[in-house]
Amino acid sequence: MRHFLPRQSFQAIFDSFAEVGLDRERISDHFYSQKGVLTEYWGVMASINSIMSLWEHAQQLSKTPHLFVRAGLAVPFGSFGLVDHLVFTADTVEDGLLQLQKYIPLVSSTTRLEYAEVEDDIEVRIYNRPYFPLHDHVDRWLLGMFIKRAREMLGEDFEFPMVFLRPLQKRDPTLDDIVGTPVLPHPMYTGVRLSKEAWQSPAPNTDPALHLSLQKAAEEMMFQRFSSAPIAYAVWNVMSGVFDSELSVGQAVSDRLGIPLRTLQRRLRKEKLSLKELVESYRKQEALHLLGQRLFSISEVAAKLGYHEHSSFTRSFKRWMGVSPRSWLRELAKHAGFGGGGEHPRK
Repeated sequence: MRHFLPRQSFQAIFDSFAEVGLDRERISDHFYSQKGVLTEYWGVMASINSIMSLWEHAQQLSKTPHLFVRAGLAVPFGSFGLVDHLVFTADTVEDGLLQLQKYIPLVSSTTRLEYAEVEDDIEVRIYNRPYFPLHDHVDRWLLGMFIKRAREMLGEDFEFPMVFLRPLQKRDPTLDDIVGTPVLPHPMYTGVRLSKEAWQSPAPNTDPALHLSLQKAAEEMMFQRFSSAPIAYAVWNVMSGVFDSELSVGQAVSDRLGIPLRTLQRRLRKEKLSLKELVESYRKQEALHLLGQRLFSISEVAAKLGYHEHSSFTRSFKRWMGVSPRSWLRELAKHAGFGGGGEHPRK
């Protein structure tokens, strides 16, 4: 499966590697020399293996511990263009982060943000779906980048009530020193907690008129990008709203994209994919995500994913994970105490 990387995000990765002392040109030459790497107007298309090799090549060129967290911490403000400015010109930190949640497809085709109220804090959860092993590297980079942006908004001395890193196996004092706060492993997601006071505080560059014009530009850019990006990317981003339709999943996706079903299937074949494969991948990733939140029953998750019978969902889950949903949840429960659960303040 080929993957789509928005142009600005791709440049931000290269820029961050250069900021921590790596040879940008050498890394860039290595990546673009690979077979099947295509430069599009909105970004780059490449196989998962090609993108993975980019991160691994950077790691080979540096002996620095926690390279990708350091690189994320080095991403300059403005690297993400109008998305950076949308966040910083909102009325409050909350409003800015809700804008980021909405427009994050302009930054990453796989990353999603969720905000949950946990105890007296707001937990910012970063997910990458569909998940690939390269996201073990990307999560580290995203954590560093998010911490940098949060401190630019809230002050360099801002203390996070809690910080999580999904790929982390155990606490590492070196990583704690780099980030400036303890970093805990988490079985489900990467993220941070913000106090409610921080969540509701004013954004640093509040400008209502500029913010409104940036929103309009972001809406237009979302439309243009979806019309020219790989069709698999567009399908994935509309999938969440198709399972409650009375139409078939394929027809519902077709209607939401405004593309005839046969044309959609033909374009997917050109990308060496099928609608069935994308639906299966989405359902698997979303099932793990929804069950992991522990906010919904197994039957509710099955219904959200378009399964009319509980038994059909259980069979699919066993095919994906090798165990039943109940068994998987029991295993997950062993990791209790990581801040799961909670109510979503706004989505």
